[in-house]
Amino acid sequence: MDGRAARSHGGSSEMVTTYLDAAGAWPRGDVQDVEDAAAAAPLQTLRDRLASTGPLGLAAARSLAGALARALGPAHARGRFHGALDPGLVWLRGDGVARLVPRTDAGPTSPGAAPRPRGPVAPAYRSPEQLRGVDAHGVYADLWTVAVLLYEALTGTPPFKGPSVVQTCLSVVHGRFAPPSSLDLGLPESLDVFFDRAFRKNRKERFKSMRDLELAFADDGRPAP
Repeated sequence: MDGRAARSHGGSSEMVTTYLDAAGAWPRGDVQDVEDAAAAAPLQTLRDRLASTGPLGLAAARSLAGALARALGPAHARGRFHGALDPGLVWLRGDGVARLVPRTDAGPTSPGAAPRPRGPVAPAYRSPEQLRGVDAHGVYADLWTVAVLLYEALTGTPPFKGPSVVQTCLSVVHGRFAPPSSLDLGLPESLDVFFDRAFRKNRKERFKSMRDLELAFADDGRPAP
């Protein structure tokens, strides 16, 4: 977004601030926002939050979906894509999402810290076409990974995984996910419909935009009429 932050509220306690400048730099004018967030409450990644407290719950996951959609959607409309989302790039604080950092930034170790190069993204957060070496960065790759993050936020585990990197890749490309309603978490069966569409192996059968994904998820996964 050319160094500008896009802030959006998801209707409850979640908030996301997204930085998608191509160089991965911290926009200088927004460093104070990060410092204020860190002062207000300790920053914690989505990965760490899930490890410490478990799934976020449906209301928080819906809010996260809306915030990510409104942050990434305008970038997609301008031909800008993240391409390497994972739960270590979504920074949370006690009252919501504080920051989604670009793929060249490993996240703040302290308020105002300089960016660090990131390693490769784990295959559990890559789309089938990325693992096949097709369309490494694009709308469909971001949409797939947002759905993976939402599934993990709801269930505490990625939808596709295996005991090795190779088996995880095979699970992403060819495997099936466990429907959230089958995991004894009190989640509605309608969410199974949402994830069934989000995780179609043929990308043309998935959601076409962040807005479509957000609206479907907000409606318990039921497709729009």
